[in-house]
Amino acid sequence: IFSGMVILSGLAVNAFMLFWCRFGAGISKVSTIPVHNSLLADTYPVSVRGRIGGTTAMVGKAVAALSPLLVGAIAVAAGGVKAEGWRWAFYLLGVPVAIAALAAFGLPEPVRGRWEKRDVLGEVTEEVDVPFSMEAGLARIRQIRTMRSVIVAFSALGFILFPRESLSNFYLLEEFGLDALGRGLVAFTTGVCMAVTLPFAGRYFDRLYRKDPARALAMIGYMILPGAVMVPVQFNMPNVVLFTIAGIPTTVAAAAAFALAGPMLQQVVPYRLRGMGTALGTLYIFLIGALGGALLSALLVGSFGERVTVIIVSVPSTLVGGLV
Repeated sequence: IFSGMVILSGLAVNAFMLFWCRFGAGISKVSTIPVHNSLLADTYPVSVRGRIGGTTAMVGKAVAALSPLLVGAIAVAAGGVKAEGWRWAFYLLGVPVAIAALAAFGLPEPVRGRWEKRDVLGEVTEEVDVPFSMEAGLARIRQIRTMRSVIVAFSALGFILFPRESLSNFYLLEEFGLDALGRGLVAFTTGVCMAVTLPFAGRYFDRLYRKDPARALAMIGYMILPGAVMVPVQFNMPNVVLFTIAGIPTTVAAAAAFALAGPMLQQVVPYRLRGMGTALGTLYIFLIGALGGALLSALLVGSFGERVTVIIVSVPSTLVGGLV
């Protein structure tokens, strides 16, 4: 379904159709965060979950780094903005998504809570999966203090993390005159740095978690805080090279924080509720952070421009998110 929505986005005849195609793409991929995290936790031992989170994020970031470069190249090769070359990026890149989706049907189903059972009981026992209501599940999840803190923190961070990508693209276009390929090259450079760094962050997280889980969670907060200083610095750089270099530390640290938040939540949410726990956290992040950040940015950008908007929104949201 996601692949079909991507291809339909290229066929959009007006903004209304494009909106609904992108809306459909978003709906069809909502399972990614709750289901993938739960699946990974049941597949890999507790001791390596940070590295698994870092590795999967690394692969995602590597593809994401290549994606804007590839999209920009396709758009330019297909005639650029005037010839609506962007449509061909949707046509061509929707196909491999469908192939990967079909291949995913061959994945085996892991035993729920396998590694927790082995660590506590010494064996993986069979059990009857008793259904429970969503109300009971959510009530149990809300009792977890770490979960409540992470939801507040990432809801605050969502105010800048989601709008910043689009604002940065407009800023690169208007301030430095970069076309789609140029903007893709900037994203590619940052993405490569993220992909290289994430496995090391996951390894360090696992080592720190074995010593003190509280310090591992604090590590995520420390990675977020520098953005309150570095984002204003980045958006005051005089050229695109310095802009890109200044943005790398913040983007890499934020990517690592998000990649490691998943393994942290896997440890504190009961295994029967992992999917629901991640879904609840994601709901708050997108509903409060992404939606609120998009609306706030839309109100500010018309009056103050991309640079001032990013600084106004990023500093308080980063401070609140990191400190919480």
